[in-house]
Amino acid sequence: GRKTVTGEYMPWTWTLNDSGEGLFFDTRQAAFDYLQAAVDAGDHSVDVGCMQVNTKWHMDGFFELADMLDPVQNADYAASFLLDLFAAHQSWDGAVKHYHSSDPAKNVQYHARVLAELETFLASRDDSNTPEMTQVANADVMPAGDRRLPLSGETIQMAIEPEFGSAEFPPQQTVAASTPETSAANTDMPLNMA
Repeated sequence: GRKTVTGEYMPWTWTLNDSGEGLFFDTRQAAFDYLQAAVDAGDHSVDVGCMQVNTKWHMDGFFELADMLDPVQNADYAASFLLDLFAAHQSWDGAVKHYHSSDPAKNVQYHARVLAELETFLASRDDSNTPEMTQVANADVMPAGDRRLPLSGETIQMAIEPEFGSAEFPPQQTVAASTPETSAANTDMPLNMA
């Protein structure tokens, strides 16, 4: 996420990570221009968007390079990838570790950071002690039903345009919230894994 003047980290859609350097762009076009130049230069390994999907390993899972920056496609791809990793490793712990890397020297530390963030998130929620939230936090089972994830307009809008409160940095470009029609289009035909 992008650090605000208050020290909080907030989601930022137009985010790239190039060689360990987090880059935050004010517009989608600026992020895309940088990303295109990095890919054109060859030997690229850039993490893209909120879900930090890597160009080297996952670019072929998108129709176009620009699609990696689309918040819905970025999250949808990441969710499908996590579900594939869960199926392969038979646990969410294994899936989270391998989302980052198959190298234990890298993935164990990443897994610990994710668990710490999850704990902080759950502690901040009023409903974190409900049986449903406890079940989600402790789940080591594949979600019931098919592999498509429902997307609601409100959820998408919150992810794309979070309320930053006192944060002092330029606003993001806005993307229209999904409607039932576009939500169905986003989930009825999930992207295939490369």
